[in-house]
Amino acid sequence: MATEREVSIITVGGKDSSLSSSSVYAIANNLSKLRIDSSALEKLSSSTSVTVSLSSSNQNPKYLTLEESRASLIVLLNKLLNTQIGIRPIIPNFIANALNSGFRKEELDFGSVFGFLESLFRLNGTKIEDTGVTGGELDVLKNSVKGLEGICAILEYSSSTLYMVADSVAALSCEASKGDVSSVFKFLDSGDGLGKKDESAVASDFKVLLAGSKLVGKIESDAISKIPKIHGGFRKVINSVHLELRSELNSVVRNGEALTPEILSLALWLLVFGESSLGRTKLVCDSITDVDFRSSVLEIISKICPSLGSLEDVYGTAVAAVRVDATAFFHEVYNLLVKVREVVTWEGAAALLLLDLNETSEKTKAVSVVPSRVEGVNSEKRSEKKKKVVLGKGTALVRQLLKDRLKSDDGESCNNSEILKEWVKELSSFFDPKELQVDIFLKKLKDIVESNESRRLPKLPKGTRDFAKEQMTIREKAFSVIEKIFKKHGATALDTPAFEMKETLMGKYGEDSKLIYDLADQGGELCSLRYDLTVPFARYVAMNVMGPDFEVVKVLTELLDELKIGDYEIKLNHRKLLDGMLEICGVPADKFRTISSSIDKLDKQSFDQIKKEMVGEKGLTVEVADKIGNYVKKRGPPLEILSELKQDGSQFLKNKGSLLALNELEILFKALEKSKCIHRVVFDLSLARGLDYYTGVIFEAVGKGTTQVGSIAAGGRYDNLVERFGTKQVSAVGVSLGIERVFTIMEQLIKDSNQDVRATETEVLVGILGDDLSQAAELVNELWDADLKSEFMVHKRVMKLIDRAKESKIPWMVIMGDKERNEGVVKLKNINANQEEEIARDRIVEELKKRLNETEVYQNHLNMSLARKAWFIIVSYGAVEAVKGQELLNMNWAVMSVNQHAKTNCNLLRNVSTTSPPRNMMRRKNDNGQRLKQSEESLRKIMYLSCWGPN
Repeated sequence: MATEREVSIITVGGKDSSLSSSSVYAIANNLSKLRIDSSALEKLSSSTSVTVSLSSSNQNPKYLTLEESRASLIVLLNKLLNTQIGIRPIIPNFIANALNSGFRKEELDFGSVFGFLESLFRLNGTKIEDTGVTGGELDVLKNSVKGLEGICAILEYSSSTLYMVADSVAALSCEASKGDVSSVFKFLDSGDGLGKKDESAVASDFKVLLAGSKLVGKIESDAISKIPKIHGGFRKVINSVHLELRSELNSVVRNGEALTPEILSLALWLLVFGESSLGRTKLVCDSITDVDFRSSVLEIISKICPSLGSLEDVYGTAVAAVRVDATAFFHEVYNLLVKVREVVTWEGAAALLLLDLNETSEKTKAVSVVPSRVEGVNSEKRSEKKKKVVLGKGTALVRQLLKDRLKSDDGESCNNSEILKEWVKELSSFFDPKELQVDIFLKKLKDIVESNESRRLPKLPKGTRDFAKEQMTIREKAFSVIEKIFKKHGATALDTPAFEMKETLMGKYGEDSKLIYDLADQGGELCSLRYDLTVPFARYVAMNVMGPDFEVVKVLTELLDELKIGDYEIKLNHRKLLDGMLEICGVPADKFRTISSSIDKLDKQSFDQIKKEMVGEKGLTVEVADKIGNYVKKRGPPLEILSELKQDGSQFLKNKGSLLALNELEILFKALEKSKCIHRVVFDLSLARGLDYYTGVIFEAVGKGTTQVGSIAAGGRYDNLVERFGTKQVSAVGVSLGIERVFTIMEQLIKDSNQDVRATETEVLVGILGDDLSQAAELVNELWDADLKSEFMVHKRVMKLIDRAKESKIPWMVIMGDKERNEGVVKLKNINANQEEEIARDRIVEELKKRLNETEVYQNHLNMSLARKAWFIIVSYGAVEAVKGQELLNMNWAVMSVNQHAKTNCNLLRNVSTTSPPRNMMRRKNDNGQRLKQSEESLRKIMYLSCWGPN
């Protein structure tokens, strides 16, 4: 039974107010009343506008559903109030009256501007001829009379409700069908930054919902294993629609047509989403063991539940209307959503039915157990407890909430397939977004997945990651490189607090509040977490001096080269050049920042998408946008692009700001050329950097390898920022390295090369056989006193000690048991060579130092040899190809590792190619043009073992 909710009031037109899809949905379905802010009407009343004539239209009337009509009216009202110029209060008041008083769907015509005004005025007891229409009103009506944004708001809000409901239903299906969810949990965020956010979020929610479940983990099915991909994809497209719609609802110039591609994508995902739900419904039904009962359930579902074919028909109808009638297209996609919601309802009802059947079956088995005379009733109770169905902590609550709505008791559904129809009818009403109880259900569902109670599984906040022991090794390596490079350039260390005064981070520095995380009140001061180091550093550097721009770029190239993260490029531009370009193109000065933020998205979106934003949302003309497009496409070698921009007749030379920028860039590029790093730099006019404190050079480093993480580092000149924290103007230029992104690349490169990462630097493991901790303490303390990196372990089994050393990749072991202790010796074991020997107990420290020193010298020797492409080489017959004349051969070299005792035990490491083998390894033609003759058999046996470079 539906529960009536209290009717709320939504105010539009107030200061800083914005319209949301939830507000549109509430007013469209009479869940909220509308009120216009009085200040908005006062602003309209103060404007005097001349009415223009409006001729009648010959277009056929178009009537939307009542829900769609009401949604379209509230969007139109919001646009009229936001426009203000040329808008009178009369039409907004007429719209508000119609929404609050009510009307029939056939009373409002959305087929044309004239038809709409005529029907709206008729609703309010007047005629269009008596009132007329202004030019401003006409412009808004032409853009919004189709009602696209209103229908889309209903669609987006309903979709958001659907995916949350569907997650809980799918989790119940996994348990009812005893599905294997291990493949679902593989999508959990691993912390490497490579996973897809929405897929990881779905997997995380399912892990919480199914925590403690004893039913899942047996039956494999694509309908379950693909849940993260399908539900994650559905979430992603809903979020995309939400972001686009938010701009459409509150923009006075957009008409909703930009939503069509997003809604087309949503339609496809709805079809896939529905197909997935149908698959789980069948899986649940197939899990019913009673053949007759299963057949009865399947028959009911096949007759009433929407089939995949019916979903495809609605999808086809929607797609056919895309280019013909956008309103009809949006309407059909909404119809598709309603059908998919019906499918999810059938899935939920079937899952509840099967869970009831299984639980009743287990109870029947338990009660049938004959109690013993000794234990009596207690035996029966223990048996029943043992057989009880155990759901996940989240799904158990979901099931109970749904059964409370169905007024269902355990066992009521047994062998009664007809009850499925009643449940579907009740759940269809329950899952309708207009229903009050679905709000309560979704709130409790949200509490389940986000709760901090005992059921909550630990998870990281979005955008963060843990650094385990292996990652910390990479981190330390990266920081050591960074410190070395910085110290080479005379840098000193600085640390600032993790939080700043909020006023420092906000407002005049051009930052958006969405970057700020506020802290609880700190003794009456408003503080926030810093989002990067630029502002805190600028605050500190008000009495310090920075080096030239070229050195910062040079430092950045040295860092990235030394970190060995693969190929990269540094995109570089100048803020004054960017502003000059916008001025040349005809962009008003007050739009420089907002247009720059659009240009800054060109690395993620096409120019056509950016053009739509600049024209449709930010008010540029198509001609101005096209001019910007011609310039931002310019990128390439710095000196070449600079020369092109400084050609005679160039518009940049006539603009004061851009001319200054070009002269500064010429000096910079020549310095970069002299410092031998200009090959890493790309002059890119599309680089904008969204923060408005930049005043000069701006740059951004991006990787070009297979592991794409976005920007690796970025920075620029911000001369005016320091002045705001001090008493004088100080020139400043800096760079910020995205260290987490660098770690991600380094980790992936290590994985790709199959390298082992040691989590510790431990050189020796002291292993004591037995349980005498004091022996371990004495021996390991001697090693610590000698500055040897050591660990200890006490165990009765020697293989446990050796396994520990191998797992931790510790190269040496010192083993001592009762036998060794009595003889005054220890066993020294080389783990890599799998060799061990007895050493006198009093000489072990000296011997370890000697062995470790030999290993270090040897490793340094190998590193030097490899750096000069010179090491032990083996060349076989199959790896040699002769070439004409006296040219050197193109050889494939197999690099071999030879152990420190110069034994013949060689391990193949990798293959490299070179065209410069040593002279004693060349094969040439003789004067008669004849090849040196050797039999194939002998060539295969020959091994040239040669070493050049350091001995």
